[in-house]
Amino acid sequence: MLHRESGVFKTSYAADMALFPLPIARWTVLAIVLLFAVILPLSLHEYYLSVINLVLVAIVGALGLNILVGYTGQISVGHAAFMSVGRLRDHGRVKAIAGAIRSHRQGHAGKTDHERISRLLPYVDAALRTSLALGRRDMHVAIDSLQLLSLIAFACDASGRVLSQTEAAEAAQPAVGPLAVRERHLVAVEERHDAPLQEAIRRACTRGLPNGRRTSTILASTPDGTPYRLDIAPLPHGRVHSVAACLVTVAHPQPVADPGALLSRMFGLTRSEAQVAIGIARGLSSTEIACDRQVSVATVRAQVHTVLQKAGVTKASALAALVGRLNI
Repeated sequence: MLHRESGVFKTSYAADMALFPLPIARWTVLAIVLLFAVILPLSLHEYYLSVINLVLVAIVGALGLNILVGYTGQISVGHAAFMSVGRLRDHGRVKAIAGAIRSHRQGHAGKTDHERISRLLPYVDAALRTSLALGRRDMHVAIDSLQLLSLIAFACDASGRVLSQTEAAEAAQPAVGPLAVRERHLVAVEERHDAPLQEAIRRACTRGLPNGRRTSTILASTPDGTPYRLDIAPLPHGRVHSVAACLVTVAHPQPVADPGALLSRMFGLTRSEAQVAIGIARGLSSTEIACDRQVSVATVRAQVHTVLQKAGVTKASALAALVGRLNI
């Protein structure tokens, strides 16, 4: 009851039984419906949506049980007969139940119906195990391929929980360069690098975005200043399990053939802005960069300002140090 009437006397049965006696109650309910039906599905990750769905299902079940037992005084045998729930075995993190919903015309499930469900459960169980194994195939293929190259790589879900890792990653623990595994979650050793890492992992695990926006490259360092390059990319997901996963690889920065493309992917720079950033890293002035690119000095200065904003630094010297650590 968000809003209660005060000093209002009902003069008819219809007024007394009105679902929304006050206009503000009607608008409040409409706002709640919009929140749960439109805003949350479009803004939240599907993992949190699945949790909300389970909560709402539990609320519906609790309300139905309350009406059945609390208002009518009946014993809640109808719930079990209506769902005819049969339990399947536990598949790791995935727990499943099977049920049969019957209409009012079909009536309650009898002994024969329960026996049919019991005979079907082993086949459903086998199909579920097979589907789960096929769904994890892409993740294991990617990890095994990187393992053959002796690369340090982790497969993580949207929360950063490590689902799988290469032998090189296991051997380098507890600290894997700029990363560490704490309570089965992948984190950055340096606190200033952890927020960008977690954001990149969440973006890589977010479905519905173009792959270009889901792939990230982060430059992180150890406490002693050793630079590392972190590449985060989405992994294909299975059709049955709903865990979206991404791949995090760790490597020392190496000279790259196309530094402009790397800067564009890291900071969202355009091709011309990337060339300006490379010029700053090489110690060139705005005039020298303008002469090399055959543009005006004012254009270069405007691009420098944009590059600084996108890179998250305030000075050209900081940008030069940041780009220089990439071995460009």
